[in-house]
Amino acid sequence: GGGIISKRRSRYGYYEARVKMFGGSGWHQSVWAMFAADGTTTYPEAMRTEIDGMEFDSATPSKGHMGTIIWQGPGKSHSLTCTPGKYQADLGFDATAGFHAYGFEWTEKGVAYYLDGESRCTLDYPTAAGDHDDVNFWLTALGYEKGGKLDDAKLPGRMLVDFARFYRSEEHTSELQSL
Repeated sequence: GGGIISKRRSRYGYYEARVKMFGGSGWHQSVWAMFAADGTTTYPEAMRTEIDGMEFDSATPSKGHMGTIIWQGPGKSHSLTCTPGKYQADLGFDATAGFHAYGFEWTEKGVAYYLDGESRCTLDYPTAAGDHDDVNFWLTALGYEKGGKLDDAKLPGRMLVDFARFYRSEEHTSELQSL
């Protein structure tokens, strides 16, 4: 597997990537944001915010997950999801058959999730002391046998990214930021 992580950290604004997911079982692909430390660990002690614009397991090509995880250190978290009671929801299409735009807008009050420009849900995530991190924007595709044994017949494979972008919001103005 592999991925791209932005060098620049940001906070409030609109994050979006247009992606064609890879099919075949055993892959976990994501468009998301979280603090990236020095590369020695995925979950540093200082990390508090994880926003999953889309988590996709290739064994279920028409389902996905959108949500926010509030971390209190590695292994200790509270999850908010667009689909309470279930990890994945029906997308209305096969994510491996074409490109789709996965986006989320993060404000001081919450996170709004979008799929191909259409609102999917909004989750309350108000500012509390120390829980809103500056985050990096991540695009990842990793082998993940929890979603089924890797299908070697489908290799090599790839998650295709048409674009990834971030618009920063500051007092009612927007500015395109280079990732």
